[in-house]
Amino acid sequence: MNEWERISERLRRQFGDGTTIYTNWLEPLQFLAVVGGRLRLAAPNAEVRDYVQDRYAQSILSTAADLGLGITSVELEVDEQPVPDPPLVQHRSTMRSVAVDTLWDPVRGGGGDIAFMHAFLAQVGLPRKHMRNLDGSQAIRYERRSGNCAFLVQAGEIDNGKGFVLQPIPYGPKPRLMLVDICTRAVRDRSPEVGLESSVRAYLTKRLDVGWGGGRNGQYTLFRKQALALAACSMRFAVERGDRVIQFQGMPISQFEAWVVSEGEQQPLWPGSLRLSAEFYGSLIDHGLPLDMRAYRALGHSALAMDIYAFLAHRLWRIRDPVEISWRQLRDAMGPEYADVRDFRRKFLDALKAVQAVYPESKGKAQPIRGRLRLYRADPPVAPLTPRGAQRPGG
Repeated sequence: MNEWERISERLRRQFGDGTTIYTNWLEPLQFLAVVGGRLRLAAPNAEVRDYVQDRYAQSILSTAADLGLGITSVELEVDEQPVPDPPLVQHRSTMRSVAVDTLWDPVRGGGGDIAFMHAFLAQVGLPRKHMRNLDGSQAIRYERRSGNCAFLVQAGEIDNGKGFVLQPIPYGPKPRLMLVDICTRAVRDRSPEVGLESSVRAYLTKRLDVGWGGGRNGQYTLFRKQALALAACSMRFAVERGDRVIQFQGMPISQFEAWVVSEGEQQPLWPGSLRLSAEFYGSLIDHGLPLDMRAYRALGHSALAMDIYAFLAHRLWRIRDPVEISWRQLRDAMGPEYADVRDFRRKFLDALKAVQAVYPESKGKAQPIRGRLRLYRADPPVAPLTPRGAQRPGG
């Protein structure tokens, strides 16, 4: 066994055989050489290289020291010969990725109806309206909390050719649709490079299945505004687990060629693809939530309904005994823009009817009681191949 095989075997036992940490990030690394105490490894792409260097290089060095291999540094480079990405791993732990813990049925709709979103966004999501400060100025930060999860979005700037212009915090249904579409492509293709349609019109009508129209309030104008806001913003997720706080921070989109001219002047610049940041992509692979894209699109008229659908899809299949959540807690997590809890309750229940129409498994599983919403266990909207709690192959 060479040095990397010995280290890799120890890391496999440390992180667990078949876990996403080992299978997605460490197993694809290829041994090149050990020269002067430097362990040289090849990664299949730049994203894996950067992620491993940032997160696991120290673990590799510590393991090498424990084995007495005399390795003092780790050098990662991109292999010019692409290495096929491993398939999504099957897990038993319900605390990890829903994308890998819940196995979706590829026969259903030929797999084309299955979408993915970041599971954290099912608990704490984007605002539903344009955020402004008390003095009427544009807000540059937005914070939400739900239980042990926290979410912070900060507005960014984009150069329009004349200077950097502050963008709003992304809000409403459109950035939600865009994020789910982008996350879906990244998870399916196992790549942070996400291909787009050839034009804005094609992206709106074919990929997002929304209408097209110009003018000040047309779909193009509204979409362009939210696309720029989404591309420019930065996000921070934080979740408390015991005495630890696990965080992700960064811009979800690291490369996006924003178009800078109006539709009336000439064909707007539209990139053929965008690139997710390595940190967001890695977090997405570990925490992807499967959804039914048909249902999510059908709720595209209401950001609140979209959030409720994602919340129930994430929560209902994971509970065993009934759970009660106060309306105030729900308001704080899902609708902080509502000052009156009773007003939020009324809007929530109206939106819940639309959600249950497209997520029939949830009917009767979210019931309002005095001062609370009671949740019961229900099947997820994307049917798992292995029933919850059943033994899985290799488990």
